[in-house]
Amino acid sequence: MRSLTEQQIATLKTGLDNRTRELSAEIRAELAASDDEQHRNLANAAANSNGESLDRAFVDVEVALIDRQIKELRDIEAARQRMHNGAYGTCADCEEAVPYARLLAYPIAKRCITCQQKHDKTHAHENTPRL
Repeated sequence: MRSLTEQQIATLKTGLDNRTRELSAEIRAELAASDDEQHRNLANAAANSNGESLDRAFVDVEVALIDRQIKELRDIEAARQRMHNGAYGTCADCEEAVPYARLLAYPIAKRCITCQQKHDKTHAHENTPRL
């Protein structure tokens, strides 16, 4: 089912391209910050005030942020692949059209709102870290 026009796809592709550039810049900045003297001083201050736990937490937050950004880059690449295959804008579950307004708001969406809500309820605790 193809409900998107070529112009709409072009607009969405431009948005994906822009977001890819933003994420790449954010990742580069995060990686550069890990070598930054101010960043090291902050990590050292945290370690000196509460031992290694704050230092580890600080590093964990950085890793989680970069991990989230990389996951989004993968989702963008998957959306581009769906565009290439002609499946972009079609719900992966019910195969109905994903509204253009949803794709504008969330261009990596692979489900319509109804199916996404069902998916979220069914998989709410999937990939949730446990202590």
